[in-house]
Amino acid sequence: MRKEHSLIVTLVCLLLLGAIPAQSADVGTVFGTLWSARPIGAQAGEFGLNVGIADATSVYGTFTYGVGEHWDGRLKLGLIDDENMDPKLGFGIDLKNTFLDAGGPSNHPMDMAAGGFLEWYDTDPLTVMQFGAVFLGSRDFMLKNNQIITPYAQLSLRLERVSWEFMGEDNSDSDLEFGFNVGVKYQMTRYINLYGEFQLDGNDGLFVGLTYLIL
Repeated sequence: MRKEHSLIVTLVCLLLLGAIPAQSADVGTVFGTLWSARPIGAQAGEFGLNVGIADATSVYGTFTYGVGEHWDGRLKLGLIDDENMDPKLGFGIDLKNTFLDAGGPSNHPMDMAAGGFLEWYDTDPLTVMQFGAVFLGSRDFMLKNNQIITPYAQLSLRLERVSWEFMGEDNSDSDLEFGFNVGVKYQMTRYINLYGEFQLDGNDGLFVGLTYLIL
């Protein structure tokens, strides 16, 4: 009988341990990159609609504004669905500065930008807050039909803070994590761009998007 009790207690302990989210989860960002290093232009505005088919599925909208000749800011808001649970709200902010322009008098081989981001989302039981720095490079290529294709890649370093509640107690874990995104932007018209990219950062998967220039 004692052996049976010991076995039951051991199994219960293992189940409880399995229910606790692992530390250093590296849950990743849920919004992808979906922009190139080239700025959209001072006082220009652009709406976007994007989908992430990754470990956490996301559907979200964006608004990008050219806050200066070489500065872009972007707001992101959408729904996050992790492990087929109820969709939850996600929010993000991006800011980037293009410090090298492809071509021009200096004849740089590509556009280069650096910036930062802030991201928050709640997938219940996990609440994730993260912020970090990004380094982004891209290059425009003119096609024979006068449309433009732009390969791009981004490296990111972020502080990822994951919070959860277990058995009435609040828990949290913070870690530095890296991410890598590579994709292609296709300019269909002056106003419409299509994006497709792969992300590798803990929330691994495919991201696609469409943007429309309104200003």
